[in-house]
Amino acid sequence: MLTAHGWEPLRETLRSYAKPLDKGIEGEPALKNLFVQRYGEAAQSNVAPFFAKLGYPISKETRAMLSKYPVFVAPAAK
Repeated sequence: MLTAHGWEPLRETLRSYAKPLDKGIEGEPALKNLFVQRYGEAAQSNVAPFFAKLGYPISKETRAMLSKYPVFVAPAAK
């Protein structure tokens, strides 16, 4: 993903964690969805299918939130 989006979306995503998390976001699935949402927003890319292939439990809400962006397709390995 870094080759497709560069470092800035990841930096922006990690910086976003300096702010307190919303109440009610607890547990590993919710935290994974939050990361996918934040990264997708920063990269302006629908990364939900990519993370789903990696085994992340992507919620309907996350899919809907990122559906406004083009779907990220990982470049083929060389």
